[in-house]
Amino acid sequence: MIVYGDHPEEVAVADQLAALARQRLEVMAQPPGIARHAGLATLFIEVGRLIQGIADARFEALGEDRSNEGVDRLMAHAGLLGAALMMSWDSGFTSVAAVPPLPLLTDVPERVTLKQPEGYAFYALHPEAYAVAARRLQLDGSPRVIGIRSIGTALSALVAATLGAPTPFTVRPVGHPFARQLRIAPAAVAALVVPDAHYIVVDEGPGLSGSSFAAVADFLAGNGVPRSRIAFLPSHAGDPGGEASDACHLLWREVQRVSAPVEEVLPIDRLGKWLETLVGPLAAPLEVVSGGRWRTLVGHEDWPADPAREPLKFLARAVGQRWLVKFLGLGVIGQRKLERAKDLAAAGLIPKPVGLAYGFIVQQWVDAETGIVPTVAQVAHYLATRRRALAPPRRQGASSATLFDMARINITEALGDAAGLHFQLNFAPEEWRITPMSIDGRMDRYKWLRLPDGTVLKADALDHDADHDLIGPQDIAWDVAGAIVELDLDEQALVAALGMAGVALDDRLLRFLKPCYLAYRIGHANRAAGSAGTDSDRASQASRLARYRVLLEDVLVSA
Repeated sequence: MIVYGDHPEEVAVADQLAALARQRLEVMAQPPGIARHAGLATLFIEVGRLIQGIADARFEALGEDRSNEGVDRLMAHAGLLGAALMMSWDSGFTSVAAVPPLPLLTDVPERVTLKQPEGYAFYALHPEAYAVAARRLQLDGSPRVIGIRSIGTALSALVAATLGAPTPFTVRPVGHPFARQLRIAPAAVAALVVPDAHYIVVDEGPGLSGSSFAAVADFLAGNGVPRSRIAFLPSHAGDPGGEASDACHLLWREVQRVSAPVEEVLPIDRLGKWLETLVGPLAAPLEVVSGGRWRTLVGHEDWPADPAREPLKFLARAVGQRWLVKFLGLGVIGQRKLERAKDLAAAGLIPKPVGLAYGFIVQQWVDAETGIVPTVAQVAHYLATRRRALAPPRRQGASSATLFDMARINITEALGDAAGLHFQLNFAPEEWRITPMSIDGRMDRYKWLRLPDGTVLKADALDHDADHDLIGPQDIAWDVAGAIVELDLDEQALVAALGMAGVALDDRLLRFLKPCYLAYRIGHANRAAGSAGTDSDRASQASRLARYRVLLEDVLVSA
Protein backbone atom coordinates (compact mmCIF):
# COMPACT_ATOMS: atom_id res chain seq x y z
CA MET A 1 0.00 0.00 0.00
CA ILE A 2 1.09 3.56 -0.63
CA VAL A 3 1.85 5.65 2.45
CA TYR A 4 5.25 7.27 2.00
CA GLY A 5 6.19 10.29 -0.07
CA ASP A 6 8.60 13.22 -0.24
CA HIS A 7 7.89 16.93 -0.52
CA PRO A 8 11.04 18.70 -1.73
CA GLU A 9 11.50 22.46 -1.61
CA GLU A 10 12.52 24.48 -4.66
CA VAL A 11 14.69 27.52 -3.88
CA ALA A 12 16.74 30.14 -5.66
CA VAL A 13 20.46 29.48 -5.13
CA ALA A 14 21.10 33.20 -4.57
CA ASP A 15 18.48 33.29 -1.80
CA GLN A 16 19.97 30.21 -0.18
CA LEU A 17 23.47 31.68 -0.26
CA ALA A 18 22.21 34.91 1.30
CA ALA A 19 20.46 32.94 4.05
CA LEU A 20 23.67 31.01 4.75
CA ALA A 21 25.65 34.25 4.99
CA ARG A 22 23.15 35.59 7.54
CA GLN A 23 23.27 32.35 9.54
CA ARG A 24 27.07 32.51 9.63
CA LEU A 25 27.00 36.04 11.06
CA GLU A 26 24.44 34.98 13.67
CA VAL A 27 26.62 32.05 14.74
CA MET A 28 29.75 34.23 14.97
CA ALA A 29 27.91 36.73 17.18
CA GLN A 30 26.87 34.12 19.74
CA PRO A 31 28.88 33.23 22.85
CA PRO A 32 29.97 29.63 23.43
CA GLY A 33 27.10 27.40 24.51
CA ILE A 34 24.42 25.08 23.21
CA ALA A 35 22.63 27.86 21.29
CA ARG A 36 25.79 28.60 19.30
CA HIS A 37 26.36 24.91 18.73
CA ALA A 38 22.81 24.48 17.44
CA GLY A 39 23.34 27.46 15.12
CA LEU A 40 26.55 25.93 13.81
CA ALA A 41 24.72 22.64 13.18
CA THR A 42 22.02 24.56 11.29
CA LEU A 43 24.68 26.11 9.06
CA PHE A 44 26.31 22.71 8.50
CA ILE A 45 22.99 21.08 7.57
CA GLU A 46 21.90 23.87 5.22
CA VAL A 47 25.24 23.91 3.40
CA GLY A 48 24.80 20.17 2.91
CA ARG A 49 21.31 20.66 1.50
CA LEU A 50 22.60 23.26 -0.95
CA ILE A 51 25.37 20.92 -2.12
CA GLN A 52 22.78 18.17 -2.57
CA GLY A 53 20.58 20.49 -4.63
CA ILE A 54 23.41 21.63 -6.91
CA ALA A 55 24.85 18.13 -7.33
CA ASP A 56 21.41 16.67 -8.09
CA ALA A 57 20.72 19.41 -10.64
CA ARG A 58 23.98 18.57 -12.41
CA PHE A 59 23.11 14.87 -12.28
CA GLU A 60 19.72 15.55 -13.87
CA ALA A 61 21.35 17.61 -16.63
CA LEU A 62 24.21 15.21 -17.37
CA GLY A 63 22.70 11.84 -16.49
CA GLU A 64 25.68 10.90 -14.32
CA ASP A 65 27.69 12.04 -11.33
CA ARG A 66 30.86 13.97 -12.17
CA SER A 67 33.41 15.98 -10.27
CA ASN A 68 32.64 19.70 -10.16
CA GLU A 69 34.82 22.49 -8.86
CA GLY A 70 31.97 24.41 -7.22
CA VAL A 71 30.59 21.32 -5.49
CA ASP A 72 34.10 20.36 -4.35
CA ARG A 73 34.61 23.82 -2.84
CA LEU A 74 31.34 23.56 -0.95
CA MET A 75 32.19 20.04 0.24
CA ALA A 76 35.53 21.29 1.57
CA HIS A 77 33.65 24.11 3.29
CA ALA A 78 31.25 21.59 4.84
CA GLY A 79 34.26 19.70 6.16
CA LEU A 80 35.52 22.85 7.90
CA LEU A 81 32.09 23.40 9.42
CA GLY A 82 31.99 19.76 10.54
CA ALA A 83 35.38 20.12 12.23
CA ALA A 84 34.19 23.26 14.02
CA LEU A 85 31.03 21.46 15.08
CA MET A 86 33.02 18.61 16.64
CA MET A 87 35.38 21.02 18.41
CA SER A 88 32.33 22.56 20.04
CA TRP A 89 30.78 19.16 20.82
CA ASP A 90 33.92 17.58 22.26
CA SER A 91 34.50 20.56 24.56
CA GLY A 92 30.96 20.59 25.93
CA PHE A 93 30.20 23.73 23.85
CA THR A 94 32.99 25.77 25.46
CA SER A 95 35.51 25.85 22.59
CA VAL A 96 34.73 27.66 19.37
CA ALA A 97 36.45 27.77 16.02
CA ALA A 98 36.24 30.46 13.38
CA VAL A 99 33.34 30.01 10.97
CA PRO A 100 34.76 30.46 7.47
CA PRO A 101 32.86 32.43 4.82
CA LEU A 102 31.29 30.55 1.94
CA PRO A 103 33.57 29.97 -1.03
CA LEU A 104 33.02 31.84 -4.27
CA LEU A 105 30.76 29.81 -6.55
CA THR A 106 30.53 29.95 -10.32
CA ASP A 107 28.58 27.94 -12.87
CA VAL A 108 25.72 26.99 -10.53
CA PRO A 109 22.04 26.73 -11.51
CA GLU A 110 19.67 29.56 -10.64
CA ARG A 111 17.23 27.26 -8.84
CA VAL A 112 17.65 23.89 -7.19
CA THR A 113 15.45 21.37 -5.41
CA LEU A 114 16.34 20.68 -1.78
CA LYS A 115 15.31 17.41 -0.19
CA GLN A 116 14.39 17.07 3.47
CA PRO A 117 17.02 15.02 5.33
CA GLU A 118 14.79 12.47 7.04
CA GLY A 119 17.07 11.70 9.97
CA TYR A 120 17.37 15.35 10.96
CA ALA A 121 13.62 15.81 10.54
CA PHE A 122 12.17 12.70 12.19
CA TYR A 123 14.62 10.31 13.82
CA ALA A 124 16.74 12.39 16.22
CA LEU A 125 19.80 11.80 14.07
CA HIS A 126 22.53 14.23 15.12
CA PRO A 127 25.57 14.70 12.88
CA GLU A 128 28.00 14.26 15.76
CA ALA A 129 27.08 10.56 15.85
CA TYR A 130 28.89 10.06 12.54
CA ALA A 131 32.13 11.56 13.81
CA VAL A 132 31.86 9.39 16.94
CA ALA A 133 31.35 6.33 14.72
CA ALA A 134 34.14 7.29 12.30
CA ARG A 135 36.65 7.38 15.16
CA ARG A 136 35.96 3.68 15.75
CA LEU A 137 36.69 2.52 12.23
CA GLN A 138 39.53 0.06 11.67
CA LEU A 139 41.08 0.99 8.36
CA ASP A 140 43.58 -0.97 6.27
CA GLY A 141 44.46 1.89 3.96
CA SER A 142 44.13 5.61 3.37
CA PRO A 143 40.50 6.69 3.90
CA ARG A 144 38.34 7.71 0.95
CA VAL A 145 34.78 8.75 1.73
CA ILE A 146 31.69 8.43 -0.47
CA GLY A 147 28.48 10.18 0.57
CA ILE A 148 25.03 9.15 -0.59
CA ARG A 149 22.81 12.12 -1.28
CA SER A 150 20.88 13.60 0.38
CA ILE A 151 21.77 13.38 4.09
CA GLY A 152 25.07 11.65 3.34
CA THR A 153 26.30 14.78 1.57
CA ALA A 154 27.41 16.92 4.51
CA LEU A 155 27.83 13.88 6.77
CA SER A 156 30.46 12.49 4.41
CA ALA A 157 32.32 15.82 4.66
CA LEU A 158 32.19 15.56 8.46
CA VAL A 159 33.52 11.99 8.34
CA ALA A 160 36.29 12.96 5.93
CA ALA A 161 37.32 15.82 8.21
CA THR A 162 37.32 13.45 11.19
CA LEU A 163 39.52 10.92 9.36
CA GLY A 164 41.78 13.40 7.58
CA ALA A 165 40.54 12.09 4.23
CA PRO A 166 40.33 13.97 0.91
CA THR A 167 37.17 15.83 -0.06
CA PRO A 168 34.43 13.20 -0.48
CA PHE A 169 32.63 12.29 -3.67
CA THR A 170 28.85 12.08 -3.47
CA VAL A 171 26.50 9.91 -5.51
CA ARG A 172 22.80 9.72 -6.28
CA PRO A 173 21.69 6.07 -6.55
CA VAL A 174 18.89 5.69 -9.10
CA GLY A 175 16.49 3.05 -10.35
CA HIS A 176 14.02 0.85 -8.52
CA PRO A 177 13.96 1.69 -4.78
CA PHE A 178 14.90 -1.89 -3.92
CA ALA A 179 17.61 -2.25 -6.61
CA ARG A 180 19.49 1.04 -6.85
CA GLN A 181 22.42 1.63 -9.22
CA LEU A 182 25.09 4.30 -9.69
CA ARG A 183 25.88 6.35 -12.77
CA ILE A 184 29.36 7.82 -12.47
CA ALA A 185 31.37 9.42 -15.28
CA PRO A 186 34.48 7.44 -16.30
CA ALA A 187 36.81 10.31 -15.39
CA ALA A 188 35.29 10.48 -11.91
CA VAL A 189 35.68 6.70 -11.52
CA ALA A 190 39.36 6.93 -12.41
CA ALA A 191 39.91 9.64 -9.81
CA LEU A 192 37.85 7.92 -7.12
CA VAL A 193 39.20 4.38 -7.30
CA VAL A 194 42.82 4.40 -6.14
CA PRO A 195 45.10 1.58 -4.97
CA ASP A 196 45.14 0.57 -1.30
CA ALA A 197 42.37 2.97 -0.23
CA HIS A 198 39.78 2.00 2.38
CA TYR A 199 36.35 3.26 1.35
CA ILE A 200 33.81 4.57 3.84
CA VAL A 201 30.22 4.87 2.60
CA VAL A 202 28.08 7.37 4.52
CA ASP A 203 24.29 7.59 4.57
CA GLU A 204 21.19 7.21 6.67
CA GLY A 205 19.52 3.81 6.87
CA PRO A 206 19.54 1.03 5.95
CA GLY A 207 15.88 1.18 5.03
CA LEU A 208 13.60 -1.48 3.63
CA SER A 209 16.16 -2.80 1.13
CA GLY A 210 19.59 -1.33 1.91
CA SER A 211 19.98 -0.96 -1.85
CA SER A 212 21.67 2.48 -1.80
CA PHE A 213 24.54 1.19 0.33
CA ALA A 214 24.63 -1.96 -1.79
CA ALA A 215 24.82 0.06 -5.01
CA VAL A 216 28.00 1.79 -3.82
CA ALA A 217 29.52 -1.50 -2.66
CA ASP A 218 28.69 -3.13 -6.01
CA PHE A 219 30.30 -0.21 -7.85
CA LEU A 220 33.46 -0.52 -5.75
CA ALA A 221 33.58 -4.29 -6.14
CA GLY A 222 33.18 -3.89 -9.89
CA ASN A 223 36.27 -1.70 -9.85
CA GLY A 224 38.41 -4.15 -7.95
CA VAL A 225 37.87 -3.03 -4.36
CA PRO A 226 37.60 -6.01 -1.96
CA ARG A 227 34.90 -5.99 0.69
CA SER A 228 37.59 -5.95 3.36
CA ARG A 229 38.33 -2.38 2.26
CA ILE A 230 34.71 -1.20 2.35
CA ALA A 231 33.07 0.20 5.50
CA PHE A 232 29.53 1.44 6.02
CA LEU A 233 28.60 4.29 8.34
CA PRO A 234 24.78 3.97 8.66
CA SER A 235 22.50 5.68 11.15
CA HIS A 236 21.69 2.52 13.11
CA ALA A 237 23.08 -0.93 13.79
CA GLY A 238 20.10 -2.86 12.42
CA ASP A 239 19.95 -4.96 9.28
CA PRO A 240 18.19 -3.96 6.06
CA GLY A 241 14.42 -4.46 6.01
CA GLY A 242 12.19 -7.04 4.45
CA GLU A 243 12.79 -5.93 0.85
CA ALA A 244 16.55 -6.58 0.98
CA SER A 245 17.92 -9.26 -1.32
CA ASP A 246 19.89 -12.24 -0.07
CA ALA A 247 22.98 -10.68 -1.65
CA CYS A 248 22.41 -7.48 0.31
CA HIS A 249 22.04 -9.38 3.59
CA LEU A 250 25.31 -11.20 2.84
CA LEU A 251 27.01 -7.90 2.05
CA TRP A 252 25.73 -6.45 5.31
CA ARG A 253 27.37 -9.29 7.22
CA GLU A 254 30.69 -9.09 5.40
CA VAL A 255 31.56 -5.36 5.39
CA GLN A 256 32.65 -3.39 8.42
CA ARG A 257 29.72 -1.41 9.84
CA VAL A 258 29.99 1.16 12.58
CA SER A 259 27.31 3.42 14.04
CA ALA A 260 26.78 5.41 17.23
CA PRO A 261 23.30 4.87 18.74
CA VAL A 262 21.25 7.89 19.72
CA GLU A 263 21.22 6.90 23.39
CA GLU A 264 25.01 7.12 23.41
CA VAL A 265 25.26 10.44 21.60
CA LEU A 266 22.29 11.92 23.47
CA PRO A 267 22.24 10.31 26.92
CA ILE A 268 19.39 11.37 29.14
CA ASP A 269 21.58 13.29 31.56
CA ARG A 270 23.11 15.36 28.73
CA LEU A 271 19.71 16.23 27.28
CA GLY A 272 18.48 17.08 30.77
CA LYS A 273 21.27 19.63 31.17
CA TRP A 274 20.26 21.27 27.89
CA LEU A 275 16.67 21.59 29.08
CA GLU A 276 17.67 23.34 32.29
CA THR A 277 18.60 26.41 30.25
CA LEU A 278 14.88 26.67 29.38
CA VAL A 279 12.97 25.38 32.42
CA GLY A 280 15.40 25.56 35.33
CA PRO A 281 16.76 22.68 37.43
CA LEU A 282 15.05 19.33 36.88
CA ALA A 283 13.52 17.59 39.88
CA ALA A 284 14.13 14.10 38.45
CA PRO A 285 15.83 12.43 35.47
CA LEU A 286 13.97 12.57 32.18
CA GLU A 287 11.40 9.83 31.64
CA VAL A 288 11.20 8.22 28.20
CA VAL A 289 7.59 8.36 26.97
CA SER A 290 8.05 7.56 23.26
CA GLY A 291 7.29 4.19 21.76
CA GLY A 292 3.71 4.41 23.07
CA ARG A 293 4.78 4.80 26.72
CA TRP A 294 2.88 8.11 26.90
CA ARG A 295 -0.33 6.08 27.05
CA THR A 296 0.41 5.07 30.63
CA LEU A 297 0.63 8.72 31.67
CA VAL A 298 -2.86 9.47 30.34
CA GLY A 299 -4.40 6.22 31.56
CA HIS A 300 -5.27 4.74 28.17
CA GLU A 301 -2.85 1.90 27.46
CA ASP A 302 -5.27 0.41 24.91
CA TRP A 303 -5.10 3.43 22.60
CA PRO A 304 -3.51 2.88 19.17
CA ALA A 305 0.11 3.89 18.82
CA ASP A 306 2.79 3.53 16.18
CA PRO A 307 5.94 3.00 18.29
CA ALA A 308 8.22 2.36 15.33
CA ARG A 309 7.42 5.78 13.83
CA GLU A 310 7.06 7.91 16.94
CA PRO A 311 9.62 10.66 17.44
CA LEU A 312 11.76 10.49 20.55
CA LYS A 313 9.82 11.90 23.52
CA PHE A 314 10.55 12.53 27.21
CA LEU A 315 8.68 13.83 30.23
CA ALA A 316 10.63 16.42 32.22
CA ARG A 317 9.79 17.41 35.78
CA ALA A 318 10.86 20.77 37.11
CA VAL A 319 9.65 22.51 40.24
CA GLY A 320 5.87 22.85 39.97
CA GLN A 321 5.64 21.93 36.29
CA ARG A 322 5.88 19.03 33.89
CA TRP A 323 7.13 19.40 30.34
CA LEU A 324 6.82 17.35 27.17
CA VAL A 325 10.19 17.12 25.42
CA LYS A 326 9.77 15.92 21.83
CA PHE A 327 12.14 15.72 18.90
CA LEU A 328 11.00 18.19 16.22
CA GLY A 329 14.01 18.38 13.95
CA LEU A 330 17.46 19.89 13.73
CA GLY A 331 18.35 23.20 12.17
CA VAL A 332 15.86 25.12 10.06
CA ILE A 333 13.45 22.17 10.26
CA GLY A 334 13.07 22.47 14.02
CA GLN A 335 13.12 26.27 14.02
CA ARG A 336 10.22 26.45 11.58
CA LYS A 337 8.20 23.99 13.61
CA LEU A 338 8.89 25.94 16.81
CA GLU A 339 7.61 29.13 15.17
CA ARG A 340 4.49 27.22 14.14
CA ALA A 341 4.05 25.99 17.71
CA LYS A 342 4.30 29.57 18.99
CA ASP A 343 1.70 30.75 16.47
CA LEU A 344 -0.73 27.95 17.37
CA ALA A 345 -0.23 28.52 21.10
CA ALA A 346 -0.78 32.28 20.70
CA ALA A 347 -4.06 31.42 18.98
CA GLY A 348 -5.06 29.31 21.99
CA LEU A 349 -5.01 26.00 20.12
CA ILE A 350 -2.14 24.00 21.70
CA PRO A 351 -0.13 23.90 24.94
CA LYS A 352 2.52 26.62 25.14
CA PRO A 353 6.10 25.91 24.00
CA VAL A 354 9.04 27.50 25.82
CA GLY A 355 11.83 26.81 23.36
CA LEU A 356 13.98 24.38 21.43
CA ALA A 357 16.90 22.41 22.87
CA TYR A 358 19.01 21.26 19.92
CA GLY A 359 16.12 19.74 18.00
CA PHE A 360 13.79 19.02 20.95
CA ILE A 361 10.77 21.22 21.60
CA VAL A 362 9.97 21.87 25.25
CA GLN A 363 6.22 22.27 25.73
CA GLN A 364 3.94 22.48 28.74
CA TRP A 365 2.46 19.17 29.83
CA VAL A 366 -1.09 20.13 30.72
CA ASP A 367 -3.29 18.29 33.20
CA ALA A 368 -6.33 17.64 31.07
CA GLU A 369 -9.06 15.17 30.27
CA THR A 370 -7.97 13.07 27.32
CA GLY A 371 -9.82 11.06 24.72
CA ILE A 372 -12.65 13.55 24.43
CA VAL A 373 -14.84 14.13 21.41
CA PRO A 374 -14.87 17.86 20.72
CA THR A 375 -18.08 19.46 19.53
CA VAL A 376 -18.71 20.50 15.94
CA ALA A 377 -18.26 24.12 16.99
CA GLN A 378 -14.94 23.40 18.70
CA VAL A 379 -13.56 21.53 15.68
CA ALA A 380 -14.72 24.28 13.32
CA HIS A 381 -13.09 26.90 15.53
CA TYR A 382 -9.85 24.91 15.65
CA LEU A 383 -9.61 24.39 11.90
CA ALA A 384 -10.62 27.91 10.92
CA THR A 385 -8.28 29.49 13.48
CA ARG A 386 -5.43 27.19 12.45
CA ARG A 387 -5.77 28.26 8.82
CA ARG A 388 -5.67 31.93 9.80
CA ALA A 389 -2.80 31.53 12.27
CA LEU A 390 -0.29 29.75 10.03
CA ALA A 391 1.68 31.11 7.11
CA PRO A 392 1.18 29.47 3.71
CA PRO A 393 3.27 26.29 3.36
CA ARG A 394 6.66 26.38 1.64
CA ARG A 395 6.25 22.99 0.00
CA GLN A 396 3.68 21.46 -2.30
CA GLY A 397 1.63 18.51 -1.11
CA ALA A 398 0.35 15.61 -3.15
CA SER A 399 -1.73 16.67 -6.13
CA SER A 400 -5.30 15.47 -6.60
CA ALA A 401 -4.03 13.10 -9.29
CA THR A 402 -1.46 11.65 -6.88
CA LEU A 403 -4.06 11.25 -4.14
CA PHE A 404 -6.35 9.56 -6.66
CA ASP A 405 -3.64 7.05 -7.66
CA MET A 406 -2.81 6.33 -4.00
CA ALA A 407 -6.47 5.77 -3.15
CA ARG A 408 -7.12 3.55 -6.16
CA ILE A 409 -4.14 1.31 -5.31
CA ASN A 410 -4.88 1.15 -1.57
CA ILE A 411 -8.61 0.55 -2.09
CA THR A 412 -7.88 -2.26 -4.54
CA GLU A 413 -5.50 -3.91 -2.07
CA ALA A 414 -7.88 -3.45 0.87
CA LEU A 415 -11.26 -4.19 -0.71
CA GLY A 416 -10.57 -5.87 -4.04
CA ASP A 417 -10.57 -5.06 -7.74
CA ALA A 418 -14.26 -4.22 -7.93
CA ALA A 419 -13.98 -1.58 -5.21
CA GLY A 420 -10.89 -0.09 -6.85
CA LEU A 421 -12.67 0.12 -10.20
CA HIS A 422 -15.77 1.63 -8.55
CA PHE A 423 -13.60 4.35 -7.00
CA GLN A 424 -11.84 4.97 -10.29
CA LEU A 425 -15.13 5.44 -12.16
CA ASN A 426 -16.92 7.56 -9.56
CA PHE A 427 -14.25 9.76 -7.92
CA ALA A 428 -12.11 11.10 -10.76
CA PRO A 429 -10.25 14.35 -9.87
CA GLU A 430 -11.71 17.63 -11.12
CA GLU A 431 -10.56 21.24 -11.29
CA TRP A 432 -11.31 22.23 -7.70
CA ARG A 433 -10.69 25.47 -5.92
CA ILE A 434 -7.86 24.42 -3.56
CA THR A 435 -6.05 26.51 -0.95
CA PRO A 436 -3.14 24.46 0.44
CA MET A 437 -2.41 24.92 4.14
CA SER A 438 -0.34 23.28 6.84
CA ILE A 439 -2.93 20.69 7.77
CA ASP A 440 -3.15 19.06 11.19
CA GLY A 441 -3.31 15.61 9.63
CA ARG A 442 -4.18 13.78 12.87
CA MET A 443 -7.72 14.56 13.95
CA ASP A 444 -7.95 11.36 15.98
CA ARG A 445 -10.05 11.35 19.14
CA TYR A 446 -7.11 10.68 21.45
CA LYS A 447 -5.32 13.83 20.23
CA TRP A 448 -7.79 16.22 21.93
CA LEU A 449 -7.49 17.65 25.47
CA ARG A 450 -10.05 19.35 27.71
CA LEU A 451 -8.72 21.59 30.50
CA PRO A 452 -10.55 21.88 33.84
CA ASP A 453 -12.01 25.23 32.71
CA GLY A 454 -13.51 23.61 29.61
CA THR A 455 -10.91 24.89 27.13
CA VAL A 456 -10.20 22.38 24.37
CA LEU A 457 -6.62 22.05 23.07
CA LYS A 458 -5.09 19.90 20.38
CA ALA A 459 -2.08 17.65 20.90
CA ASP A 460 0.33 16.45 18.19
CA ALA A 461 -0.65 19.31 15.90
CA LEU A 462 2.65 20.65 14.59
CA ASP A 463 4.13 18.83 11.67
CA HIS A 464 2.13 16.06 10.02
CA ASP A 465 2.02 18.08 6.81
CA ALA A 466 5.83 17.64 6.79
CA ASP A 467 5.90 13.91 7.61
CA HIS A 468 7.68 11.39 5.46
CA ASP A 469 4.38 10.46 3.86
CA LEU A 470 2.51 11.17 0.69
CA ILE A 471 0.04 13.81 1.87
CA GLY A 472 1.89 17.04 2.67
CA PRO A 473 0.09 20.41 2.69
CA GLN A 474 -3.53 20.14 1.52
CA ASP A 475 -6.77 22.08 1.44
CA ILE A 476 -8.56 22.40 4.77
CA ALA A 477 -11.05 19.88 3.38
CA TRP A 478 -8.50 17.12 4.15
CA ASP A 479 -8.77 17.85 7.88
CA VAL A 480 -12.54 18.17 7.57
CA ALA A 481 -12.63 14.67 6.08
CA GLY A 482 -10.36 13.53 8.91
CA ALA A 483 -12.65 15.04 11.57
CA ILE A 484 -15.72 13.40 10.04
CA VAL A 485 -13.99 10.00 10.00
CA GLU A 486 -12.11 10.11 13.30
CA LEU A 487 -14.62 11.96 15.46
CA ASP A 488 -17.88 10.74 13.90
CA LEU A 489 -19.05 14.30 13.41
CA ASP A 490 -22.06 15.24 11.33
CA GLU A 491 -20.74 16.38 7.96
CA GLN A 492 -23.42 18.93 7.19
CA ALA A 493 -23.19 20.47 10.64
CA LEU A 494 -19.38 20.77 10.44
CA VAL A 495 -19.47 22.29 6.95
CA ALA A 496 -22.10 24.79 8.14
CA ALA A 497 -20.07 25.69 11.25
CA LEU A 498 -16.99 26.29 9.12
CA GLY A 499 -19.06 28.49 6.82
CA MET A 500 -20.09 30.57 9.83
CA ALA A 501 -16.37 30.86 10.66
CA GLY A 502 -15.63 32.18 7.18
CA VAL A 503 -14.36 28.95 5.60
CA ALA A 504 -16.17 27.92 2.42
CA LEU A 505 -15.74 24.30 1.35
CA ASP A 506 -16.14 22.82 -2.10
CA ASP A 507 -18.57 19.93 -1.61
CA ARG A 508 -17.11 18.06 -4.61
CA LEU A 509 -13.59 18.28 -3.18
CA LEU A 510 -14.75 17.00 0.21
CA ARG A 511 -16.57 14.13 -1.49
CA PHE A 512 -13.32 13.20 -3.28
CA LEU A 513 -11.11 13.52 -0.21
CA LYS A 514 -13.17 11.29 2.08
CA PRO A 515 -12.28 8.03 0.30
CA CYS A 516 -8.73 9.30 -0.26
CA TYR A 517 -8.37 9.98 3.48
CA LEU A 518 -9.71 6.54 4.38
CA ALA A 519 -7.49 4.83 1.81
CA TYR A 520 -4.42 6.61 3.20
CA ARG A 521 -5.30 5.77 6.81
CA ILE A 522 -5.88 2.14 5.84
CA GLY A 523 -2.36 2.09 4.44
CA HIS A 524 -1.05 3.84 7.54
CA ALA A 525 -2.76 1.42 9.93
CA ASN A 526 -1.69 -1.57 7.85
CA ARG A 527 1.96 -0.47 7.98
CA ALA A 528 1.73 0.29 11.72
CA ALA A 529 0.24 -3.14 12.41
CA GLY A 530 3.08 -4.76 10.48
CA SER A 531 5.74 -3.03 12.58
CA ALA A 532 3.96 -3.26 15.95
CA GLY A 533 6.06 -4.89 18.63
CA THR A 534 3.31 -6.11 20.98
CA ASP A 535 0.09 -8.07 20.65
CA SER A 536 -1.91 -5.17 22.07
CA ASP A 537 -0.49 -2.71 19.52
CA ARG A 538 -1.20 -5.13 16.70
CA ALA A 539 -4.75 -5.59 18.00
CA SER A 540 -5.38 -1.84 18.29
CA GLN A 541 -4.16 -1.23 14.75
CA ALA A 542 -6.22 -4.17 13.46
CA SER A 543 -9.27 -2.63 15.10
CA ARG A 544 -8.63 0.71 13.42
CA LEU A 545 -8.05 -1.03 10.12
CA ALA A 546 -11.37 -2.85 10.35
CA ARG A 547 -13.23 0.37 11.17
CA TYR A 548 -11.64 2.24 8.28
CA ARG A 549 -12.55 -0.56 5.88
CA VAL A 550 -16.22 -0.45 6.92
CA LEU A 551 -16.34 3.34 6.59
CA LEU A 552 -14.66 3.18 3.19
CA GLU A 553 -17.15 0.61 1.95
CA ASP A 554 -20.00 2.90 3.08
CA VAL A 555 -18.46 5.91 1.29
CA LEU A 556 -18.02 3.94 -1.93
CA VAL A 557 -21.53 2.47 -1.82
CA SER A 558 -23.08 5.89 -1.31
CA ALA A 559 -21.37 7.28 -4.44
